[in-house]
Amino acid sequence: MKKIFAIVLCFLLVNAPFASAGDNATLTSLLKPEFSPLICAPDVELLILVKSAVANRILRETLRSFWFNETLWKPLRVKLVFVLGISSDIALQLETTYETASYKDIIQGRFIDSYRNNTLKMMFSFNLAKNFCKSANFVLFLDDDYCLNPAALLKELSELRKLPSKRFILGHIWSCSKPARDPHSKWYIEEAVFSSEYYPEYPGAGAFIVPRSLINPIYSEMLRTPIIFMDDVFLGLVMRKLIIYPLKTNLIHSGPIYALNSSLLPQYIAFHGCRHFMQHQAFRHSISNQ
Repeated sequence: MKKIFAIVLCFLLVNAPFASAGDNATLTSLLKPEFSPLICAPDVELLILVKSAVANRILRETLRSFWFNETLWKPLRVKLVFVLGISSDIALQLETTYETASYKDIIQGRFIDSYRNNTLKMMFSFNLAKNFCKSANFVLFLDDDYCLNPAALLKELSELRKLPSKRFILGHIWSCSKPARDPHSKWYIEEAVFSSEYYPEYPGAGAFIVPRSLINPIYSEMLRTPIIFMDDVFLGLVMRKLIIYPLKTNLIHSGPIYALNSSLLPQYIAFHGCRHFMQHQAFRHSISNQ
């Protein structure tokens, strides 16, 4: 039965007409999942949306095995969802639909899975959060190459609940970042697209926490904001328009893994650069000994 479901889903997704983000009606169609195997329990308190590339099956397997055992999250009820685009490689797409049928924790948007479409993937994630697991008080947006510390995250969430205002996004906050004007840069952006000397403050897109109350207004404003391909900068532009406070924490690390403060390792909520099984294993061992 799973095999039949996977083959049919793969055929429908790969042969569906792909829209471009040219107008609002097209964009909302692009960001609306047509096929969803997801089920959310009514008492889920934290929704974790992991931005993942179609090809990164091993990273998804590693995250499932290391960080999403229910006992690690007690007493909190958590829902994990991997957010992907569609692969133009039919064999890879079929493999992903098998994975979807097996785990029922993957949702794919109707856009090609690529780095340049990361902003579409972020918008798709916010749309998913808007319509799914509405009991969740917070949403954690995470990249698939991050290590995650459930105990530290639970502790942080308990502190966030005490804040009188929920008009914030918590993460590794980048300030005074300048647009890349070198055409050879991976992050090159034309002045015609963004003319200011500095980007607004923004949270690194690899790991950030959003209160439920902000999901709807952020998504609505995203639909009114000209898209740039850098998803974290795009989020910063939306936050500035909505006057949402970028709440900085040193316990989410978006830089290279060698720059981590080893003395703080067990306190980190999440950090970037975990692309291998052994890295997750070593981090899990370090926090389990605390």
